Amino acid sequence: MTEWTAVVDWAYPLSPNTATVAEWLEKLSGLSAAIHDEPADDLGPERVRCSATISLEATSLRRAAADAVRLVETATGQKATGVAVLGSREFDRRLAEPQFPPMVGYPEIAAKLDVSRQRAREVALTAHGFPAPAVQTKNGPLFIESGVDSFVAGWDRKVGRPSVDAMKSQANRTPAVGS
Repeated sequence: MTEWTAVVDWAYPLSPNTATVAEWLEKLSGLSAAIHDEPADDLGPERVRCSATISLEATSLRRAAADAVRLVETATGQKATGVAVLGSREFDRRLAEPQFPPMVGYPEIAAKLDVSRQRAREVALTAHGFPAPAVQTKNGPLFIESGVDSFVAGWDRKVGRPSVDAMKSQANRTPAVGS
């Protein structure tokens, strides 16, 4: 027998109340169950997508999927709309992975470019090919580190003060802001 982790989805009218979720969890006890719900416009008005994540043992992937659907449908009284199954080791490995790529701000960019923070900000705002911020925070923009590293690898650092014409053209550029 192999241990599997399954996520079974179903549609439910409105968000389930605490008593309903507690009842489902009781029926799924022994399966390390977790219940989640989220708005789902694709399911129609006043419906949410519910998911139950459970751990179970089965002889094959197909058997695990079938058993997971049966167990969740029995516990919730709802028809499953989807199922995803992974070996538990793979599921745990994926949970341990960062959900966002490594990000850097102006202090880290300054260190990579070997310049001051102020110059790093100026380069980020004006240099052709510098990646757009991925996230805007109250403390300033954050950039995906691999994009910054690519820029740094190809950056043609120029010494000295730029010409007046170059400064005017840079002043007219507006920074790209990521969404």
